Amino acid sequence: MMIPRPRRLTFFLTIVCLLSSIPDLLCKSGSSTIAQTPRAPEGMMRIPAGEYTMGNDEGAQHEKPKRKVVLDSYYIDIHEVTNAEYHTFWTADGGASSDHTPVSYGASLGIDDWPKIAHTKPNHPVVGVSWDDAVAYAKWADKRLPTEAEWEKAARGTDGRLWPWGNAFSLRIRGMKVHANVWIGNDGYADGPAPVGTYPTGKSPYGILDMAGNVWEWVSDWYSESYYHWGSRQNPKGPDHGGRRVVRGGSWANGAQLTQCSSRMGHYPAVGTSFIGFRLAMDAEESSQE
Repeated sequence: MMIPRPRRLTFFLTIVCLLSSIPDLLCKSGSSTIAQTPRAPEGMMRIPAGEYTMGNDEGAQHEKPKRKVVLDSYYIDIHEVTNAEYHTFWTADGGASSDHTPVSYGASLGIDDWPKIAHTKPNHPVVGVSWDDAVAYAKWADKRLPTEAEWEKAARGTDGRLWPWGNAFSLRIRGMKVHANVWIGNDGYADGPAPVGTYPTGKSPYGILDMAGNVWEWVSDWYSESYYHWGSRQNPKGPDHGGRRVVRGGSWANGAQLTQCSSRMGHYPAVGTSFIGFRLAMDAEESSQE
């Protein structure tokens, strides 16, 4: 003889069954799901797709006009490529016989000779590298240089700020007014680069470090003074050709003005200097949350 279940118990068991089936329902093709943002590779940060303001109408002529630019999502390094990281590539590329050996400067600039500096200052940004050296490293790491537009969005976010941390160079943040390594900046590094991540209060809205000062950074674009007047506003990649490549961010050898997020300069790609380094980027899959 079957004993009928009380109605309350039947209702309770029905609710339990429905709740337990939710994960399976969300995983079925065509159902409404909550997408998870892919985890960024180690040492990188994901920059979401969308629009931001690029350029500065109050800046140098080649920073004008200020314009809205739309980018796909991408990843970018949190800090500049270091001497230790570049040394690993350089060793794999043949060491002393590598075609991508950084320039040696000696102690006069506070920058040791290569490869000694990889051991004495492993966490300083690598300098003395040409654009071709940076591209070779990127290919070895299975990454790429960021575009100029990607670099600027990662530095300033979407609110058009002048520096990664805000609209005043000496803005007080958590009791600190020094956020970058610049020329005569009382920042502790007057004659060369600082270790990456030295100024955490200088991080960008996305948590990217050292995008103002320390070293200029190679990006992928050819340089054109007038590009902002005619370039694409959807994932711009710069002119098709040119004589110089863009560098971004200013350096330890520049004043505060040249470390603004919109600051740009063209530099000969075959020439490495004591004030130019780089960081890398990667494409990212689009998320339905964007």
